[in-house]
Amino acid sequence: MEPRSLARPLLVGAGVLALVLIGVTGGLMLADRRDGDQSAGSGPASAVTQATSAYPEPATPDPTSAVPASAAPVGDPAAQAAAVDRILDRSAASRDKLVHANDAVSRCADVTGAIGRLRAVGDERTGERADLSALALSAVANGEAIRNALDGALAHSLVADQHYVKWAEERQENGCRETSSSKTERAAGDRESDVAGTAKAQFLTLWNPVAAELGLTTRDRQGI
Repeated sequence: MEPRSLARPLLVGAGVLALVLIGVTGGLMLADRRDGDQSAGSGPASAVTQATSAYPEPATPDPTSAVPASAAPVGDPAAQAAAVDRILDRSAASRDKLVHANDAVSRCADVTGAIGRLRAVGDERTGERADLSALALSAVANGEAIRNALDGALAHSLVADQHYVKWAEERQENGCRETSSSKTERAAGDRESDVAGTAKAQFLTLWNPVAAELGLTTRDRQGI
């Protein structure tokens, strides 16, 4: 008999050993992969999730929320315009009083009484401006522009009246004679009166359309 060859058992043993090594290596790689997946779960993405969860998202504004009341006109436009109209009536009465007092001083007729009336006109103008400033005009078209224009006219009328008072006092002190000082005061009063007239005309361009629309009387410069 021929001796038994050892090559075949050696080959079989080598094959088994190779299979064992492959199995061990595959197991180690699988374990490493699982460990890596677990580490990734606690990495940057997880940190971002934790950080963002600490700050809740801001509430979404409600588009149906109410607009502040001050943004919309408030009140009855007819009632507010009527209040302006009453100030215009008062202003017209003050103007008439001023015209008659100046005429009396020019004629040297009861100058003392005329000076008293001129001073009263100044007080009236101050009161008219104060009352105008306090009016609510948000419901009137161009309400603030109307207020400002009328206040400017009344302010110039007040300054004119103050010059007329000084003019009248100067005439009274000099036996109704015109002096350089009285002439200066009279001229200054007339200039301010002219400026007031121009301001009244500008006011009327704003006021008369509103007055007509609301059933109030339209006016001219002499009616203020």
